Amino acid sequence: MQANLGIDEKDLREITSDLYKILEQTYDLYTKTQNYHWNITGKLFLNLHKMFETQYADLSEAVDKIAERIRTLGYSVLGTYFNSNLPASMKKESKIMSVNDMMLDLMHGHESIARCARELFLKADKVADFGTENLLGNRIEIHEKTAWIIRSQLID
Repeated sequence: MQANLGIDEKDLREITSDLYKILEQTYDLYTKTQNYHWNITGKLFLNLHKMFETQYADLSEAVDKIAERIRTLGYSVLGTYFNSNLPASMKKESKIMSVNDMMLDLMHGHESIARCARELFLKADKVADFGTENLLGNRIEIHEKTAWIIRSQLID
């Protein structure tokens, strides 16, 4: 049975399509962060290992919340869809990266998701999709803060 939320079906489809993109990016960033958690080395190992663990735990929860929002809007979530249409900037790395490159990659990932979420927030606002706005406002704040924390630790 289709959800009757007072939002036009065309708008629901567009919002859901954009939520899928954010879900894919979040899932990809989650897997990257966990991978970097496992592969971090060097003098900053312990601090970054713990920081990445905290970040991927948050991203895991975010994946669930975004998927549940898609379901709330009346659409299915197909896990096999993840990572199939990611932009080149979000593709997985196949080699072990330097600590600085890991940090840059994660920072860019958080900034990218924040930008996409901000664009969708404005679309959701136009059709009074307050549930999606609430989810996205929280995620924007978290991604911006995480990007700042990472940026503050980068080696020049």
